[in-house]
Amino acid sequence: MKFFVQQIAVLFFLGLIALSCQEEIPIPEADFSLAISKSEASFTNLSHNADSYAWDFGDGAGSNEQSPKHIYKVPGNYTVTLKALGAGGESSKQQSLVIHKANTKAAFSYKLQDAGNVQLVNESLEAESFVWKIPELSISFVSKDTTIKFEYNGDYTIKLEAKGFGAVDSTKQQITILSGKDYPPVPDFSFEDKGGGKYKFNNLSKNATSYYWVFGDNIGKSTEENPEYVFPENGQYKVKMEVTGKGGIATKDTVINVTSSFTYYIYTLENKTSYSIFAYNNIPEHLMTILPKLSYLQGKKIRLEQNRKMALYLFSGMMKI
Repeated sequence: MKFFVQQIAVLFFLGLIALSCQEEIPIPEADFSLAISKSEASFTNLSHNADSYAWDFGDGAGSNEQSPKHIYKVPGNYTVTLKALGAGGESSKQQSLVIHKANTKAAFSYKLQDAGNVQLVNESLEAESFVWKIPELSISFVSKDTTIKFEYNGDYTIKLEAKGFGAVDSTKQQITILSGKDYPPVPDFSFEDKGGGKYKFNNLSKNATSYYWVFGDNIGKSTEENPEYVFPENGQYKVKMEVTGKGGIATKDTVINVTSSFTYYIYTLENKTSYSIFAYNNIPEHLMTILPKLSYLQGKKIRLEQNRKMALYLFSGMMKI
């Protein structure tokens, strides 16, 4: 009987111990701290009584590491949740954080060197990638610092675009190249038919400082930039343009088919003897120098008529004009 009582006591004591042990299993306490550097957040796990963890970084990504790091792709406000799990159950904790965009500032300086070379020194702040552009050359390139060779002298615009986390900034500067070569002149022109054989020439040349025109009728020439010229009669004329610039001399010619010239007839009022000249809307200057030399017309009154059949000779004396 005594032995039986002792066994009961031992079992009761062991039960108390087991019950006591069950009551001592602690519940996990989730806790963490965080530090932010630009777009990266570092998490330090401060949880207690846990042996596994589940992180939710608030942007759709997560982790099961104890103390993870995470890079956010977009600036913004995020809520981070840590769930701590252990034998005693689970608990969770949330913290809010803000990922700021970079304070990106694009900046650069340049150094002019010999033979058209320019060293570009990137001085941008809080930027991760760069794009350089030179509109006049229709080029762009990606690099931090670089050296560019400009073949020809002139004014150029250099643009720099700097990209940082969630931010973009740009800047530009004008530079003048004097150590390269001069651009060769490029002759070009268009023309307008003004009627009556009169044409207006529009100069479209580049890199030129002086111009010389030959209108293809063995008479007309000009050094004007945008001349006007009246062709003496209908026909095809090869108009030649010669341009001169620091980079040399160049020419261009174009054939013009003139169909709108006028022919004027001059004859004396006394005897109606007539002759024709080639003209436009007024008597050409070179004919005004010829008329006084025609003895037949000296002292005569004359008048002009337009659009009669054209003749090439003076009918009295068969003198060519």
